[in-house]
This record gives sequence, C-alpha cells and structure tokens, in this order.
Amino acid sequence: MGKLVRWSDVEKNLLRSLLAQGESPIPWDRWAGASFSGRTKHSLMRMANRLNDQSEPPTLVTPELAHVLPQFLDKKEGEIPDFRDYLKAAIANQDLSNRASNSQRIAHLRIPSPALILFGADWHLGNIACDYAAWKDHIELVMGTPGVYMVTVGDLIENMRSFRSLEAVLSQVLTPPQQAVMLESLTIELCQKGKLLASITGGHDDHFDERIFGQSLQAYIHRRSDAPLFANRGLVFVKIGDREYSLLLLHKARYHSFLNALHGVKREYQLSYPANVIAGAHNHQPGIEHYWHYQTADALNKGFGGLTILMKVGTFAKTEYGWRFWGGGMEPIMPCVVFSETEMVAFPYLKQGIKYLKVLQAEKAMEGSDEGHKTRK
Repeated sequence: MGKLVRWSDVEKNLLRSLLAQGESPIPWDRWAGASFSGRTKHSLMRMANRLNDQSEPPTLVTPELAHVLPQFLDKKEGEIPDFRDYLKAAIANQDLSNRASNSQRIAHLRIPSPALILFGADWHLGNIACDYAAWKDHIELVMGTPGVYMVTVGDLIENMRSFRSLEAVLSQVLTPPQQAVMLESLTIELCQKGKLLASITGGHDDHFDERIFGQSLQAYIHRRSDAPLFANRGLVFVKIGDREYSLLLLHKARYHSFLNALHGVKREYQLSYPANVIAGAHNHQPGIEHYWHYQTADALNKGFGGLTILMKVGTFAKTEYGWRFWGGGMEPIMPCVVFSETEMVAFPYLKQGIKYLKVLQAEKAMEGSDEGHKTRK
C-alpha cells in the first residue's frame, strides 16, 4: 500500500479554483490526470468535501501560477529616416504652398495719366458703429468717377469671431460670414470696373482668421481679383504715363508714437524703402505730411529721394474708442493722391482730390484738342 502524501496548500488552492469554475459534471478523472500528479479522483472528491465543510473561500488565482507574456510575432519597428528625406519633403511642401498662394511682396502696374489713387482702410464693415451712409457715398464716387482708383490697406471688415470683450462680438450688425461675402462681392465689382490696384491684409481681416482657423480667408476672398494681394505690407510700382511712382503700403508699421501719427510710416521710409508715397493705417489716426529727403539722389535720377508723401488712413467706425482719443464728428479721412507725369498732390478727402483730377483731365483734353486741330491744319 502506497504512502499517503499530505495535501499541500498549493494543491488545495488549485482544487478550490477548479471547483469555482462550476463545470458540470465535475471532470474528476481529467483533473486527477492533468492537474494533480499522484492523486486519484476519489482523493480529489474527499478533499473537495473537506474544503466545503471548512467553508474556505475559493482562490481563483494561485500565487505560484506565473502570467505568460504575449509573443508579438510581426511587430513593426520604426526607423529614423535620414534628415535629408525630411529636408526634401519640406522643400517640396514649401514649393506647393508658394504655388498655391496668391500673396506677393512687389507688384508693377500701369494706369493712364492723370489718375487719382484713393487709400482706403479701417472700414470695419459689420461693426455697429460703421458710418455706412458715408461709406456708401465714398464707394459710389470711386465706382462712378473715371480716373479714380483704389488701394485698400486692411481692416475692411470687423470679423469679430472671438475677442477679449464679448461686446465686440455681439455688437456686429452683420455676421462674419456675411461680412466676408459682402467684401468678396465688392472686390469682384471693383475689379470688373478696373478700380482696385492692390489690397493689403490687416488685423481684423487676416490676423483674426489666422488666430482662429490657422490660415487667412482673404486669399479666398481675393481669388477672383485681378489686383495683387499683400500680407500686411507691399511695394507697388505704378507707371503713370511715362513716369513711375513707388508706393509702400502697409497696414501696421513696426513703429508707433501716440504724439506723432506719422512716426511709423516715416520710420518705414527710413528703414524699409524710400518710396514716393508711404501709406499706413491700423490705429484710426489720420495724417498727411510732405517729406523731402535724399534730394541729391533725386537730382541724379536715382529713382528715389525728393518729395515723399507720408500718410495715415482714418476710419469709418465712429466708436467710443475713436471719440476718447481723437475726438469725433468729422468726416472720415480717407486720403488720396492725384498723380500726373509731372507731379503728385495729396488730399485728405476724396471729393477734393476728384475736383483737382477733373481740372487735370480737362487740361489734358484741351491739349489733345489743340494737337488735333494743328494736325488737321
């Protein structure tokens, strides 16, 4: 007769675990052969009765049963590509971005002499405080007057989608999508009538979108525009008759003085490009200054120097902001310059510039009539 072997705690816990699984009928023979070496089914049955009598809770996992780790048979291991591959991809994507962009830095164009160029900015269409009646008269003058052209210098729409003051968002009389469609319609008509020469993006109509969407929507608004589009600043060379003028256009200058409205554009003249006309906007503080510099260069016909017209554009928004700082009640100042082959003359108001333009147009017509009369003789 074989020697009896005492049940170990490991065996008891294993039996409890098997019983807790609730198999029916209980496979005593299989357990005895596979899980308990040297134990018969009767031995297992007796121990099961004893364990039930002792009312010991079953242990589902024995401490001695080790967890088996999985084997990953086809796990892909990443590699570190050569930096030249990333450089190649960056250059290719950069090229695609440049090809898709309709923004530029420098542009050249030609218009007949004489001509009036209006510098418009900070309309803030959609703002409850915009003077829509004055703006309508302004645009109708541009559309209906031969020889009048326009350059826009940013912040044409309010475009308040998010701001530190909720009042600025809720006080809009047109939603930002409506403002964008309105601006697109205006841009198309200005181009169809040959009025728009260039567009500069500003904070409200460009930077706000970039902050929220990660890209400027102005590129889509101007996708059917014939005029060049510039991001915040651009240099335009305008051939008027046989004379070329340079225009440095920017929405916001890098420099600012609350004592001198034209400080920023003057610094741009000194540090960026000495153009014939430098026009800025942004803070609604208008101004015009005739500035003479580099006169020797002008005398030597080097293409710069002599008279430069510095200007800042006003606004159509009659807000508390403007009233607190600069007063209010006056007609919005959107300066313009009348160009001919011999001179350029600045005016603070479009109506004034149009009067002078018509004088030059009449003189040119009379000269043409006299020449035709001499030819017939």
